[in-house]
Amino acid sequence: MRSVLLFSFVAVVSACNQTTLPPALEVSSANTPVLGVDFTWDQTNGCRDINSPPFTITDVPEGTAFLKFNLYDRNRRAYNPSGSTGFNKPFEHGGGTISYTGADIPLGAFKYDGPCPDSRAHLYVWEVEALDDHNEIIARGIKELPYYRGGTESLEDVSTSIFGI
Repeated sequence: MRSVLLFSFVAVVSACNQTTLPPALEVSSANTPVLGVDFTWDQTNGCRDINSPPFTITDVPEGTAFLKFNLYDRNRRAYNPSGSTGFNKPFEHGGGTISYTGADIPLGAFKYDGPCPDSRAHLYVWEVEALDDHNEIIARGIKELPYYRGGTESLEDVSTSIFGI
């Protein structure tokens, strides 16, 4: 039951007011290896925490010198000044680039504009790129997880209170 509710919650969150992601996040080139990206929001201290969460990055190719992180909010639109359609891209929370020293990236490895959804959960996407010593992308990975204010409710409670499921 718990996994069904969690799956339902993520499916509903991902369908609500989503914006399309940048092409780099939607389509991975057949020639670009895929990184394994894992993280949780467990150590995020509320709205607008500037310390990045801890990550585990796997399948990092040889020659990786740096990891570049960027966070997108699928449910919040940002104005696209160069486009004619207005608010048509996901809100970017920024990220950071760090030297690659191993798979485990500690809490606060870089500063960013942390998640801060309105009264409902938002689906956030971390994009991670492995860069060589010439700053060329040699691998890319993404991880999506919902974030909601409160932090003490279970995902089942949040999905019930927000979506009535």
